[in-house]
Amino acid sequence: MTSSEKSVSYSVVIPVYNGRESLRRLLKNLGEQSFDRERLELLVVDDGSDDGSAEVARELGARVIRHENNLGRVAAREAGARAAEHENLVFVDVRVVLEPEALANAEKLAYLPL
Repeated sequence: MTSSEKSVSYSVVIPVYNGRESLRRLLKNLGEQSFDRERLELLVVDDGSDDGSAEVARELGARVIRHENNLGRVAAREAGARAAEHENLVFVDVRVVLEPEALANAEKLAYLPL
């Protein structure tokens, strides 16, 4: 099987603490990726937010893990990694906006021979 015949699925882990509007922008951006949405899990780890971040994530189709208290970015990333459905993980900061081809380009890198 060649690299072009393999399909990669990703869990995109997004930790957030009181970043509702940045999260809204990022999730909309991820929805505009050229990457096949069927092979993409959006996983938001709400790290104790009190600004409605979890609700925004759910409204925009992300799966949400919620910490009752702020445990920090590392704990949020670890929680997301443990809960992810796919073995290929992409960690994205809530303040990031990706180019439309970012995940499709990452897929090309996934099967480069070592």
